Amino acid sequence: MQINLLCVGKLKERFYRDACAEYQKRMSRYHRLTVTELPDEKPLSGSPDAIQRVMAKEGDRLLPHLQKGFSIALCVEGEAPDSLALARQLQGYERLGQPVNFVIGGSWGLDPRVIAASKARLSLSNLTLPHNLARLVLLEQLYRASKIAAGETYHK
Repeated sequence: MQINLLCVGKLKERFYRDACAEYQKRMSRYHRLTVTELPDEKPLSGSPDAIQRVMAKEGDRLLPHLQKGFSIALCVEGEAPDSLALARQLQGYERLGQPVNFVIGGSWGLDPRVIAASKARLSLSNLTLPHNLARLVLLEQLYRASKIAAGETYHK
C-alpha cells in the first residue's frame, strides 16, 4: 500500500529527522511511504485574522494533494484508536486499493477546508503535540500498526 505523509513545515531538529528517518526505513518493509513537506507560513501578527490567513495559505497548498487517494486529517476532533484498532484500519485502507494520505498541519493546525476534504480524521492524543513530535508519533504508530497487521509482535 502507498502511504503518503503530507506535512506542513520541515523537521528542523536533527534528532527528529533521525528518528523519523529510522521509522521511515522500518516502514519500507510493509508499505511504500513518501513524505511531502510543504512550506509553512508565518503570521504577520498573532491576531485571529492573521492566523486564519496562514491556515488558508497552507490549506491552498495541501488541497491539491488530497485529490488522489483516501485522506486522513490529523486533528484533535478525530478518532483516537488504540494500536489494534489502527492496525485494523490500515488493513481496511489497504483493501481500498488507493493511496492513503495522512495530513499534518502547521503550527496553527489544519485549514477547515482540508479537514472537510478529508475522508477521515485521526487524533494522536488529547494533548496538543508540536508538529515535529506529531510526525514522529504518527510514524511510530503506523509502524506498530503495520507489524500488528502483519501478525508480528511489536512489544518485547
